[in-house]
Amino acid sequence: MITKIEFNNITWVDVSEPTETDFAVIKEDYKLQPLIASEFLLTLKRPKIEKHKSQLWLVLHFPRYDGSKRTTEPAELDFIVTDHTLITVHSKSLLPLEVFIKDCQVQNKIKEETFKNFGVLQFHLIDILINASLPMLDHIHDDIDIAEEKVFCGQGKEMLQEIAIIKRNIINFRRTIKPQKGILEALVKTSEQFFSGAKLEILANDLISSNIRVWNILENHKERIEAIERTNGSLLTYRTNEIIKTLTFISGIAFPLTVFIGFFAMDVFGAYDFTQNPLSPVIIGGIIIAFICSMILYFRSKKWF
Repeated sequence: MITKIEFNNITWVDVSEPTETDFAVIKEDYKLQPLIASEFLLTLKRPKIEKHKSQLWLVLHFPRYDGSKRTTEPAELDFIVTDHTLITVHSKSLLPLEVFIKDCQVQNKIKEETFKNFGVLQFHLIDILINASLPMLDHIHDDIDIAEEKVFCGQGKEMLQEIAIIKRNIINFRRTIKPQKGILEALVKTSEQFFSGAKLEILANDLISSNIRVWNILENHKERIEAIERTNGSLLTYRTNEIIKTLTFISGIAFPLTVFIGFFAMDVFGAYDFTQNPLSPVIIGGIIIAFICSMILYFRSKKWF
């Protein structure tokens, strides 16, 4: 779907989930440079910035949360700046961008603030999408808090998968955000030449600051979830060791008793029937109790139990 917004002699064309026809229209109507047009249809895994004559091509990736899969995935957004048009293309839905488009369609004040020149508009769009990461980071923060609470409430085993999901989201987030820093810095330098006369210094600093802020929050989340994972592993190991210790204690007492009882089951007393002695249950019971007590005292002296 192609959406066009015009204001102050600036045209912004947004292409959402483009078809082959949409690509052909953009390529023909806006006279894209051959080098840009040849790679424009491709899905790129890394961000990039290229300048071809009077056109600037920028590829960035922004995190996008898929609630059905509970995972964060990168969404590619292409910017192409020509002499009279800013073109944005994305194959996946980007809610912050869609909201901004609707706001521009109904509020002239927003267009007055952002449609000053192509540089201001482009920087503003990037800043919106970077800041849109903050609610997703807040959601990850809440997930970490819940996981931490449950780990210390004895639900560590149930949290193993949850911790893995949180770590996967942080990894995908970092994979998306980390390469952006160098590209944004290159964009700032390129924009000084490409958008000559445009006062972009403040916006450029805000852009870099926003990206650094997101990265720092990600680093904090990464350190927290790794610490929780280590703690959970230690607690699970401790509980496992306690179970093994208890089973070993029981086995250490039960095995000698089994041998002792088996001894009396054998005909080792010859003609004398020990079971006919009225005191035999008391004697055997006393021996068993004495043995158990001695084993407990021995284990306690060794601090094994």
